[in-house]
Amino acid sequence: MKIVLFFSLLVGFIPENVKKVELIFTNNIEGVFSRTKATWINPDFPPPVGGKGSFLTFLKEERKKAIEENISLFLFDAGNFTGGFITGENLPLEETIKYFKEAKYDVINLGVREFILPYTQENGSLSLEAYIKSLETPCVSSNIRLEKEPDKAPSFVKPYLILKKNGIKIGVFGLVNENLPFFALEKNIKGLLVTREKETARKMVKRLKDEGVDIIVLLSSLGYYRDIFLAEDVPGIDVICGGFDGPGLRYAYVDSLNHTIIMRNYSGFSQAGKLILYLDPATKEILNFEFQAISLLEEEIPIEE
Repeated sequence: MKIVLFFSLLVGFIPENVKKVELIFTNNIEGVFSRTKATWINPDFPPPVGGKGSFLTFLKEERKKAIEENISLFLFDAGNFTGGFITGENLPLEETIKYFKEAKYDVINLGVREFILPYTQENGSLSLEAYIKSLETPCVSSNIRLEKEPDKAPSFVKPYLILKKNGIKIGVFGLVNENLPFFALEKNIKGLLVTREKETARKMVKRLKDEGVDIIVLLSSLGYYRDIFLAEDVPGIDVICGGFDGPGLRYAYVDSLNHTIIMRNYSGFSQAGKLILYLDPATKEILNFEFQAISLLEEEIPIEE
């Protein structure tokens, strides 16, 4: 989709019947679902972070408002939601499974941390496949393929998904850092092939455009600077919800060449992202956007007990 943001800012005009699309996203939850302390704000008297509780309160209100105002709302996670250590021992997975069943995401992405679990079951341990299926949430991963059948993705993920609400078609695909073999234990990715990020992204953009989507969203576990380089080199991606390494962003980054909107949150469920896209009702082009970094401080968003 061509973004005509700068034109709309210059003329200061948005049609009254503009279509609104809201993207709420999380990334790098890393198994942190309980209250924490915002020591980065005040190390001596840190305010409490509500984490999951505050986010679910926020999400409930946003979903209610979306229904009342006819906003097309989508909930995404860019990956790295799994907590624990690379050794894979005593992983705190129950709370993660419970959370995703409760929150009801539209799409999630496989991040680097998800490969703490082995692709196939070993010695009675939970496999990555069984884990992802237990979340009962649609999952994408475009550059994870079967080693023996490179044209096929593992059965528990899709290379991309197309979502439809209020006449808007959103194409969503996901990427994990192509250096995954250096981050994960070899036994955990046995039988899997990680394809190149940019090559895969170009294929996904073409396929989604051929499918006639209005907006293309990438759920990324590449890292901050890799997101920026990808946005410059692969035209056609409207929004990147980023994750993995790098800082969170208080303001959205817009690529100057292809006008891709890049967002990412701080880790440990301390922040969530909210993006409102204003679409021309006739052409479905993005006229403008508003991004808000939601700090999940309990005093600002109380937890509903």
